[in-house]
Amino acid sequence: MAPPKPQARKFRSQWGLQFALAVAERDPASGAPKTAVCLMCRAFERDETVGAKRRKPKTRVQRFSPPWRPDNMRRHLEQQHAVRWGEYQALSEGEKRVFFPTNVSASVDTDDADDAISTNVMTAVEFLPQELLDLEPSAAVTAVLGQTRTFLIDRDIVNELVRGVLLNGSNGDRRGGSVNLAGFVLQEAEEGEDVDLNEARYAVHVDSLLQFNMCIRYISGGVSFKQAIQLVGAAMEGTPDLGDRSRSGSAITEKQVAALCRVACAVNLQRIKDLLASGGVWAFAVALENGKNAGSPYLDVRLRFEQDGVLHNVHLIAIAIQDMEMDQQSEDLVVRCLDVVAPEWKTQLIGVCCPDGSLSSMPQCAREIVDGLAQDCVAPIFCDANAGQELDQAVQKACGVVFDELFMTTLMGLTGHLRRQRALILEMQGDRCPKFIDGSWQSVVKAMRWLVTNRTRVIQHLEARRPVCTPNLEWWITVIVVTSIADLVEATLAQLRARVVTSSLATHERECLTKLVADLAMITGAMGPLLASQFFSISCDDLVGGAFALNRGAIVSFMKVQGNFASNAMDFLLQNQPATAQVLVDATGSFVLSVLGRIHHHLVESSVTSHRSNDSAVSAIPAFLPNLLCNVRHQDFIAVMKQQRLRLEKRFSADQIEQIEAQHRALRRVYQLEDHVRQRLDSLSISASFGEAWQDGTFGDTDCRLLRGFCGALASAAPDVAKRAATDDEFALINWRKVPFTQSLTDFSLEAILHAQQYRSLACISCASSCFS
Repeated sequence: MAPPKPQARKFRSQWGLQFALAVAERDPASGAPKTAVCLMCRAFERDETVGAKRRKPKTRVQRFSPPWRPDNMRRHLEQQHAVRWGEYQALSEGEKRVFFPTNVSASVDTDDADDAISTNVMTAVEFLPQELLDLEPSAAVTAVLGQTRTFLIDRDIVNELVRGVLLNGSNGDRRGGSVNLAGFVLQEAEEGEDVDLNEARYAVHVDSLLQFNMCIRYISGGVSFKQAIQLVGAAMEGTPDLGDRSRSGSAITEKQVAALCRVACAVNLQRIKDLLASGGVWAFAVALENGKNAGSPYLDVRLRFEQDGVLHNVHLIAIAIQDMEMDQQSEDLVVRCLDVVAPEWKTQLIGVCCPDGSLSSMPQCAREIVDGLAQDCVAPIFCDANAGQELDQAVQKACGVVFDELFMTTLMGLTGHLRRQRALILEMQGDRCPKFIDGSWQSVVKAMRWLVTNRTRVIQHLEARRPVCTPNLEWWITVIVVTSIADLVEATLAQLRARVVTSSLATHERECLTKLVADLAMITGAMGPLLASQFFSISCDDLVGGAFALNRGAIVSFMKVQGNFASNAMDFLLQNQPATAQVLVDATGSFVLSVLGRIHHHLVESSVTSHRSNDSAVSAIPAFLPNLLCNVRHQDFIAVMKQQRLRLEKRFSADQIEQIEAQHRALRRVYQLEDHVRQRLDSLSISASFGEAWQDGTFGDTDCRLLRGFCGALASAAPDVAKRAATDDEFALINWRKVPFTQSLTDFSLEAILHAQQYRSLACISCASSCFS
């Protein structure tokens, strides 16, 4: 008789704490563990063996399965995580439970196709406390599913924004759910209590915190409500006991997903309101960004503020771009939202910016929002003039006159041919023709400048090889002329990008653009800017564009002064190909007039805007980084403080305001006297971020944290700082498209996605008062 087969060893619950394991998969029938993963692999990289050949770090998570071998578990830890394993063994049981970061997940990563999850949903397991590990599998799952959460939301957020804006605004889109807001219960005062109804709060209860977090996570990926249902269902089907609950009729519905998204939106708005009301935020800015990652365009209205040295950028409301005029309605919508989340916004709002570009590239409603907010504020607001962006866009549009399809096809073929000529590249000592990006005039000019610099050698090569991409004379003249004008423009752009250390940024920008217009008019022979009466004296043969006029003879002279090659080429075309020469002259003149006209139009528009605001609604952003502030005269800094006096007095005491001024004097003094501070500040680049420049707010023994808090609000209004961190969500497309024929400015499904993307980050922002509260 054969001896009985030894019984297989069962997985013991204490192994999880002893060997840093987490159960990743259980048998659906018995609930017994089938797979366990190493939490060391999930939380940390594997240790390198001393003296061993360097290899690419392993990121694969070690998995254990029956037959269970504790010696294999220990061997893996000793060989792959020797340092961490030594630290882990010396800890007590309580310390081992908090050794790993919270919510360390173990993803199923295996080459076995049978173990792969077809829905691409990874099973996440948490390092549970020992009490839960000792429970039966179904009881442990029940404990996780039984976690609930109750949120308290201010009454005005629910009534004015969630019900009044997000839901009523979703015309034709019933995914927002019922306006009755099931689940939101107004807290009633006990009899005899004197409670102000304006301060009453709604309580909203979430029955399953796990389900809530799963929905928010999937919605943040840009999926629709129906897609979220499928993803949640697939995740539950792939997890023991959760799948049984799903099949038993408790699967989530589209209505429930919408309800959970309403809760997330309300919680986010409440968090934003609490942050802006805390002592750590004395002022904030509004940022208007173009939403181009969805099926329909929208305007993303965001709030930016500084707290404890960190600049934050949070979503407030999205405005769907409509074909109809919506300027006033858009402004009213933004004001309505600000009235709720920041009741004192008229004194707190310090600036409005467009990080994606100037206002001219934004929808018309953006200009109305800026003007309306500026007029409502009790003190001047900062709005970066964006002269550099205006100039860049002016030249980009003007280049469309000469960069036609034939020109760009020739340039693309020529640069591609030259980059493939190895013998030519070696002869030129590795100086290869640069690539260019179609649609960027600066990138195209960079390639053209290389061709102009190496024109003689390139022409010799083309005459010897005769490729099909060989350009004609008029093409070369266009390249030379455009490059000459681009040199002046790029020099002006460099001056505009060099941030001045005084508060007269608008004056500096205007002087740069005015000088550029004068220089371009002088070298090209253009006349202007002309008054209306002066146009009667212009010849009929002259080219006219905007407030400028240009004689064709002056254009020819301008081309000939570009060098001997251009002069001889123009003479040849005028004598042998007069029609071609005429087209070339007209195109060049139109290009010059387009550049001049667009720059002059911006100067006139900015002057009118400044006059309309009476120099009190919009002003330029002063220096806010320490490496620039240390060179700002104290009287200039006091002028900035005086400009913000009304806002400062709302949040700072008189003593704190004096401390800010004193810390600026101390910063200048320590910069001049202490070498290590001077070296630290001088080593910062002009493009350094706010956090990199200020760090902990101290310079040597000098405490400048109050000064940092003051400058943080200034930085929030600058378009080139405090940009959102690049996350996977920002690069992903949003599965949203505007409902056809709707006239609503808001859409609940779009708001659900945008608020879900920032749900976790908002939860991590501390609402504690900063050092100047």
